[in-house]
Amino acid sequence: RSHAYRGSASTINRSYQYAVSATDAYGNASPAVLGPKLTPVLYQQTSGVTYTGTWKSSTSGWYLGSVKYSTSKGATATFRTSGRSFGFVTTKTPSRGKVKVYVDGKLKTTLDLRSAVSKFANLAYVVTFGSSATHTIKLVVVSGRIDIDAFMVLK
Repeated sequence: RSHAYRGSASTINRSYQYAVSATDAYGNASPAVLGPKLTPVLYQQTSGVTYTGTWKSSTSGWYLGSVKYSTSKGATATFRTSGRSFGFVTTKTPSRGKVKVYVDGKLKTTLDLRSAVSKFANLAYVVTFGSSATHTIKLVVVSGRIDIDAFMVLK
């Protein structure tokens, strides 16, 4: 089963290890059990991404040094790799648009990237699976400008 998450850029480029313990009705806690160490890996928008339609590049002030963007309805960016979680880093501003997100060929959501407050290096969408495998994220421009700053993979 997959789980989708919309988060912020604060979760990128840090390693995490979670601990879980149970607490009963009397407040007694079990010893903590550590989960695996997880590290998100970022791939610049040019690494392993297939683009169709019209996409342009900008190299000023972006999270990984550059960004690919499109304003062409129907333009696509497809990213395929192995991992347990996948997502993409983008920009939210008043002038951005909408993008459809497909995971393994199935439409998961349509994101509205318009925001009254500008948010750069925003981890806009993440999907997580129960185990590591090869998956594909496909983004389709619906309207406005869509930026692809990077793709994230949790190994």
